Amino acid sequence: MVPELRQHAQRIYYAALQLDAAQRGHFLTLACGDDAGLRRDVDSLFESPPPEAALTPQLAYPEPLPGQTLNDRYRIISRLGSGGMGVVFRAEDLQLGRTVALKFLLESVRRDAMALERFRSEARILSALNHSNICAVYDICDAEGHLFIAMEYVPGKRLDELIDKRAMPAREALRYAVQMAAGLANAHAAGVVHRDLKPGNIMVNDEGRIKLLDFGIAKLTRHTDSGIAGGTAVTLTVVGAILGTAAYMSPEQAEAKSVDARSDVFAFGAVLYEMITGRRAFEGTSSIATVAAILRSEPEPASTVSPSVPAELDRIVARCLRKDPERRFQTAADLKVALEEIRDETESGRLVPASLKRPKRIPRSRILAALAVLGLMAVALLSAFWWRGQNPWPIPADKRIAVLLFTNVGGDPANQALCDGLVEEVSNSLTRLEQFHGALVVVPASDVRKEGITSARAAGQTLGANLAITGSVERAAGGLIHILINLVDTRTVTQLRTATIDTQAPDLPDLQEGVMAKVAAMLEFVLKPEAKRAVLAGNTAVPAAYAEYIKGLGNLRRYDRPENIDKAIQAFSRSVALDPKYVLASAAMAEAYWRRYEELKDSQSMDLALEYASKAVALNTGLAPVHITMGMIRAGKGEYEPAQAEFRTALTLDPLNAQAWLGLASTYDAAGQRDRAQSAYRKAVELRSDDWTTLKQIGVSYFNKAQYSEAEPYFMQVVQLTPDNAKAWSNLGGLYLKMGRWDDAARQLRKSISIEPTAGAWSNLGTSYYLADRYDDAIASFEKATVLTPANSTLWGNLADAYRWSNGQSDKAPETFRHALGLIQKEIDVNPRDPQLRAKAATYWAALKDRERADSEIEKALRFAPSNATVHFRAALVYEQGRQRDRALHEVKAALDLGYDLPEISHAPPLAGLRKDPLFRALVEKRLN
Repeated sequence: MVPELRQHAQRIYYAALQLDAAQRGHFLTLACGDDAGLRRDVDSLFESPPPEAALTPQLAYPEPLPGQTLNDRYRIISRLGSGGMGVVFRAEDLQLGRTVALKFLLESVRRDAMALERFRSEARILSALNHSNICAVYDICDAEGHLFIAMEYVPGKRLDELIDKRAMPAREALRYAVQMAAGLANAHAAGVVHRDLKPGNIMVNDEGRIKLLDFGIAKLTRHTDSGIAGGTAVTLTVVGAILGTAAYMSPEQAEAKSVDARSDVFAFGAVLYEMITGRRAFEGTSSIATVAAILRSEPEPASTVSPSVPAELDRIVARCLRKDPERRFQTAADLKVALEEIRDETESGRLVPASLKRPKRIPRSRILAALAVLGLMAVALLSAFWWRGQNPWPIPADKRIAVLLFTNVGGDPANQALCDGLVEEVSNSLTRLEQFHGALVVVPASDVRKEGITSARAAGQTLGANLAITGSVERAAGGLIHILINLVDTRTVTQLRTATIDTQAPDLPDLQEGVMAKVAAMLEFVLKPEAKRAVLAGNTAVPAAYAEYIKGLGNLRRYDRPENIDKAIQAFSRSVALDPKYVLASAAMAEAYWRRYEELKDSQSMDLALEYASKAVALNTGLAPVHITMGMIRAGKGEYEPAQAEFRTALTLDPLNAQAWLGLASTYDAAGQRDRAQSAYRKAVELRSDDWTTLKQIGVSYFNKAQYSEAEPYFMQVVQLTPDNAKAWSNLGGLYLKMGRWDDAARQLRKSISIEPTAGAWSNLGTSYYLADRYDDAIASFEKATVLTPANSTLWGNLADAYRWSNGQSDKAPETFRHALGLIQKEIDVNPRDPQLRAKAATYWAALKDRERADSEIEKALRFAPSNATVHFRAALVYEQGRQRDRALHEVKAALDLGYDLPEISHAPPLAGLRKDPLFRALVEKRLN
């Protein structure tokens, strides 16, 4: 038997020993699944049992004693406890003067290769997470025969100690629950599923802050063949293995099926149920009986067990505990938003228990007196409303609107695509109205998605919107669909207007005009005939085709999930089949294939995107959005002149379309037409002077041309407009890296990671370490970046370069460079004229000492972008490594003349020999003088 499989069989055997004969058979069926070989291995252990000593948890070495110092750094204070994988001690970090927790492996775990890898993975996974509600990991050490993780010490109590069979008040439970959801949302955003969420793994510190612990059986969901840590694939689970604690397992986890973030949502629901009722949602006399209850039974409603539970909270718990993952909250971020709303209402006193009894009977005389007072108040209010246009709250003259995700009432999966599609439809329609209402600016739906905005307040803080449109969709009996639309002031979170629509499924005949008519009325817009034509242009006369189009838009809204792109394509295909002349459906199909290309980098998707965009243009040449889509696809193929023509056509149709101006500017930029690009960027800024996305794109344009002082004010404005925008701080940090302002860069990057640990921020931080010759630190940062965005060729190239210059990991560099080249070639196949891609590929080939390929790629890059400072810098790297010193010096001079940053040239390891050349020093002196 393979050692790893033998160890896995032993774990199943030891667990089965704790059960009686009746329970054991069912457990083994679940644990071994369809793996007949594994079942035979487990059965053989019953016939020839291993030594009893193997069942006794113990360390593989003497336990550290109080006062003992490990690794010349950690002084043991006391033993805190033990768990399934290790023993935890409290210790003092002598270097940093702080208290830490040290987690040591048990002997049974350390002998198990799979469990050992899981222990190491726990450290790697947790070190990649940076959130106030997740226990931080500081270090992993293998010293003096001890293998341990140093992590944050969290004084306080475990959640199970706080519950202790008592129901928490709703306010207290919600304060904890929101923090738990925030921590899970952060982990899920990094591609990590906990898989063992339970009260015993949740700490509440002395200040009431939640900390999620023990990601020891966590699962990475985003790495593919490339895995993590330099391309080494890591699999921590075995088919048929059940990991986790029975009472909090999701049904799919109990059946040993593949799990994702929604499994944690189920466990969250079980924990929250226990918090608000004082008892478990699923209980049995044994683990197997508990699993059976999870698979077959429904828990008693929380409000029935504990009458003080608000009905809204009861519904959230019930939705978390759905057997079907599709019917739960799909993300912890969505769950967090729902909990925050209930928490706010509960703390304000607006939310009451589900079982609140009727008040005592009030004397008739008091009722009449109260009614008289209310009547006078009503008259006064009505008079005030009449003087204010019959609406109590005024609508601001300047309207910057963000359209937010609609709530799917009841969590019906059949409703979700409709909810998401309505968001896109309202956003797109409002955008078409901008040309008729000068004071109207609509935040692009893509920006709302990108920043993960789900609340009106966040739309104001992060996107600068002063108004938000929210809503809900509820599917009733008989196919009736009830739609609620709200207009909200983002500063005060006041609901200014409300409108409702009732329509009949499945054709939704009332939506095309009904939704926009309601929204326009709430905004106090009078839709003139030309405005109405603009909104409805390209629509269909076939209601069923519109219904499929809406579903497709809803799926495409979350194009970050590959399966949603396929669902969108299927819906748009049905829409086009029902109405072949439906222009917007064909244009949306083009965008869906473009998103698929961005995900897969396959030429077939790009070809189909172009085919459907061409069809849309042929059907109706008078729609600006159709030409913008075509321009985007042409630019993606490197066909800059045709792309420019499309954007100019869009601007002829809609001169105030900022998206078209930005597309035109970026295409001029890519074609090397710098003056035209800047003019187009300035026009976009004139149209949207307070739009952070426009300012960011202009800043990136200057950045790519090494015009760093010109880029800085734009990046600074982005930070000022969106102070909670992690990417904005990361961009500013990356800029300061190029300017050689190391301390400023580190501050911005740490700020970015504290908000959200994005791949860009980790990559920039890794670059700062790389340029400071701290290659091991650079590797750690670049590895975290590749885990978050595994398909990004640049991140893998950065990681390979850090491996290359490190002392102990240089052997990983060649394989990682080849992986980066495999990813980048897919992009080059689609856009062979992209100079940045060619230049990066050239440096990777140079590192692999393939001079012929390196020279070929860099020559193409220089031909495509002769005035690009970054391309000239990469050419210097290529030629110096190819022992072409004269050409390398020529390229350094060209890069410096075009404004490339001297600090990077002065620190790049491949140029170490060149920097000793007197001619290089002369160039530098001339530059400094």
